[in-house]
Amino acid sequence: MMGTDELREEGNNGIFEVMTETPKKNLPIFYLLDTSGSMYGEPIAILNRAMTETMEELKKVAKKNSDANLQIAVMEFNTNFKWMQPDGLEDVEDFYWVDLQAGGLTEIGAALDELDKKLSRKSFLKDVMGNLMPVIIVMTDGGATSSYEKELDKIRQNRWFQNASKIGFA
Repeated sequence: MMGTDELREEGNNGIFEVMTETPKKNLPIFYLLDTSGSMYGEPIAILNRAMTETMEELKKVAKKNSDANLQIAVMEFNTNFKWMQPDGLEDVEDFYWVDLQAGGLTEIGAALDELDKKLSRKSFLKDVMGNLMPVIIVMTDGGATSSYEKELDKIRQNRWFQNASKIGFA
């Protein structure tokens, strides 16, 4: 019995040959989303709308992409942080967006520390097929409510972070 990634093709000499699909590396996309109290009202509505539209577009891209398997991890942060995928990256095609609510403080330092832990082959980047350099997208309305310099200095030492494509929206 053939696996889903195998195709059987009859060659010119009548012998069946097994062809397998070339494995793709993962393209991890990390979202860090500010859901603090200052995001209440229109800002959180804009964030939720933007994420809904972005996920629709990413799913289209993922279906057409033959070079990489798009995977996503979404962390909301406020007084605490929470991963929508606590067990690791999820295929974009399987991801379903759930609107977030605003509340709490803007603890960017804790969010950066948590991201640093996940940017590791021992954590979210442990896939055996390998990973391309990640994309990190941060959406926030700005001002942190506590210091974050120590955590920022630490994550800047992380090779995955150093080489990642980083995009910020304020």
